[in-house]
Amino acid sequence: MNIKTFFTQANSLFLGFFIIGIGILLRFFMLSHQSLWIDEGATVAMTDSISFWKNFSDFLEKDTGDRFQPLYYFVLPYWRLVFGDSEFVLRSFSALLGSVTVILIFSIALRLYGKPHALWTAMLASVSAFGIFYSQDARPYALLLCLATLQTYLISYTLQVDRNSNDRLWRWFFWMTTAIASFGSIFIIIFTVGISLSHFLVDRHLKRWLRWWLPCALWMLPAIIFYLSSNVATTPEKVNTTKRLGTLLYNVLFAPYGILVGLTYGPSTESLHSDNLLPVLLDYVPELLILLLVVCLLVFFLFTYFLGKTEDLQYRLVSRFFASLLIISFGLAFLFAAFTPLNWLPRHSFYLWIPFVLLIPTITHQKHFYFLTKTTILILILLNLYALLNYYFKPIYWKDNYRAVAEYLKANQNPSVASILLYGTLRTLTYYNDTKTFNGLMLIGQCSKDCNLSSVNAKPGRTCVTSCFAQKVNHLTQGVPTVLVVVNREFAWQKKTNIPVETLMSELYTLEASISSFQHFKIYRFTENR
Repeated sequence: MNIKTFFTQANSLFLGFFIIGIGILLRFFMLSHQSLWIDEGATVAMTDSISFWKNFSDFLEKDTGDRFQPLYYFVLPYWRLVFGDSEFVLRSFSALLGSVTVILIFSIALRLYGKPHALWTAMLASVSAFGIFYSQDARPYALLLCLATLQTYLISYTLQVDRNSNDRLWRWFFWMTTAIASFGSIFIIIFTVGISLSHFLVDRHLKRWLRWWLPCALWMLPAIIFYLSSNVATTPEKVNTTKRLGTLLYNVLFAPYGILVGLTYGPSTESLHSDNLLPVLLDYVPELLILLLVVCLLVFFLFTYFLGKTEDLQYRLVSRFFASLLIISFGLAFLFAAFTPLNWLPRHSFYLWIPFVLLIPTITHQKHFYFLTKTTILILILLNLYALLNYYFKPIYWKDNYRAVAEYLKANQNPSVASILLYGTLRTLTYYNDTKTFNGLMLIGQCSKDCNLSSVNAKPGRTCVTSCFAQKVNHLTQGVPTVLVVVNREFAWQKKTNIPVETLMSELYTLEASISSFQHFKIYRFTENR
């Protein structure tokens, strides 16, 4: 190696480390700026105990979506035990895993495609608004993405290893990783099926494929049994999770959109719950048109790449694998969403991010589109940076402001004023030291049961429900004259009950005022009827 080659390679590696450093910095930047939100409050509640067996037994009884992604909740209690309970600490576990993901994806691209491709992959991964959003969230998705990327890293050795060499070591590492990752989420199992089918399509050597995947299926068996042991495994409609709000076509478009540019590029997720989406989307026509143009160019360049000829058959083999992985995994996600009531969101397709960031730079391998391909990727990077600016600095994209709500409630609570949380996570309020707000989450269900209604939306007996509800609130708050009723994410509350809060309280209370100044919250101030 001559001096010029040495410095060229050294500069490329330095640039790669610099880009990765930016990605790590962005994942820790303003990590505790926003309040914990409703789902993070659920995370805190589920990880308060450090007893593995208690957590395990609790999960066996769960009927929520988290029943099918337990690993994160088994690990986080010990992270909290060692480092504490601050917002920064709770989210730093995800930020650390997100940083590891960037390093892994860069390593995959470097080994399989070389330095230029790896640098483009590193840039896409480092500034990914999707990756950063979930790297700053005390939820399982950064862990799941990291584990899926590690699976890809290990399987990538089969795309490069000499056909006559022994890949037993990588198989064992892959099996052990998959066994652990399978407890991360049922979606990891879906992704693993996608990997296995893609592996067969590019390898087409049945005996070698079976040597990889029959043992892998056995390693996944404990996780599969754990999922099937759930009371709701055979009746997915009974899983207590976010149900699909519109047509499946909406999810088909929204999932790749969120992975490409994150959830803060166009309309906020709150505004997307509007009954009339058209006016909401029209406010973001320029942003959406630019994204559409970029997507069309990416699809065109990818088609020309696969239809064209390349001098390096290794690149073609690898690219075929990741293209198959993208298509098959997307198809499996579609089938899963079609046969379950799950509201298919970008986070449920986290594994699609991996083939996206590895495949997109392949368009730069085409010399006749040299300038256009690189410009297209640079524009996509700029769109992600724009989404990150929205995420960090624009309040309409921020998460639920439990921190400010807790301060407001504590400042207003006194012997004649009580507060009750009607929808949200009470543990998030107690995290911010509001220990006096009453738990009203189950009142509607209790009233439906008392009134012998199968659903609170049933028209017969709604008078009974409203009378029952006001009386239960009065009993719970011990008859204080003023009650602050707190509703987090009112759109979800309305879809659940279809009865306005004012109507529910009207039997015994009069609405005095309502406050909507806190992000994703509405606080009603009711006074007792005289």
